[in-house]
Amino acid sequence: MTDKTSAATTFTDILLDTCEEGLSGTIFVVSKKNRSGQIVIRNGLLLGINYCGYTTEEAFNALLKCDSLRSSFTSELIFPLASVLPPDHAIRLINSISVKRKSTTESLEESINERRDVPGTIIYRGQTVERKAIQAKRKNTKSGLIYRGQVIR
Repeated sequence: MTDKTSAATTFTDILLDTCEEGLSGTIFVVSKKNRSGQIVIRNGLLLGINYCGYTTEEAFNALLKCDSLRSSFTSELIFPLASVLPPDHAIRLINSISVKRKSTTESLEESINERRDVPGTIIYRGQTVERKAIQAKRKNTKSGLIYRGQVIR
């Protein structure tokens, strides 16, 4: 388990730097007013944010307004979240703050898409789970409505 702590910096820098590195874990942040929050990341993809009683996009916007944050990153610790962001929504939020780091965002989006379907071991709800590669869905060859496993024509 690797931990790193940083001095006062902006939310944008903390989030983009961690996502660029493709790390998994939780970033614990504290504002000047001593309000705390958690940013959960898996393989460089934003899973969710809790901050000062807010979740997801509300927490994201509240953290953007903070001038400086102290942060601590704990790898492989996936903090429990009230709600999880869909991957497309997470990428949209990251893109919204990375205008000044445009080339980074494009490479970040490519690397996230590469890591999304990679098989391996992940930790889900405290249990180690083997992740399998996602296979393409079968094309439905039957026509008609299916009700309780029977095709109705």
